[in-house]
Amino acid sequence: MSTKHPVYLAGSISAGRDFAGYLQYIADIVEEHGFYIISRSVLDPDADLSDRSMKNQRFIFERDIQWIAESAAMIAEISTPSLGVGFEVHEALDRRIPVLALRHTLLRDTTEPAMIVGNPDPLLRWSYYDESDLPEIIQAFLGEL
Repeated sequence: MSTKHPVYLAGSISAGRDFAGYLQYIADIVEEHGFYIISRSVLDPDADLSDRSMKNQRFIFERDIQWIAESAAMIAEISTPSLGVGFEVHEALDRRIPVLALRHTLLRDTTEPAMIVGNPDPLLRWSYYDESDLPEIIQAFLGEL
């Protein structure tokens, strides 16, 4: 079997966890296709956000930047607006790492994020999703790597 490639999974943590339930499903699909999630901390439903010390914030920043640098691709769940996820998407694109941004179909009638939808970078793809079409969307993205 070939070497598994890392995928950075980005999703809102401190800005809200309304769509966090989909992150594990996304991770499962990614892993079914022979990749692995390097950023498993985003999957923790009980993420402890109480330590706001500069030391901890710096640790998270440096760790996540390193994980992005090591990734073959990024999948970002962007349904909950998040400065952190936006920063991570930019960091990946700046490093020429392909990004798939996913926004839940429940939000079709709301304003789309211009910084994603209007971004002409060919390495950035975005799609609405629901649980039934996630496997197909993710398979198509990973198949292009």
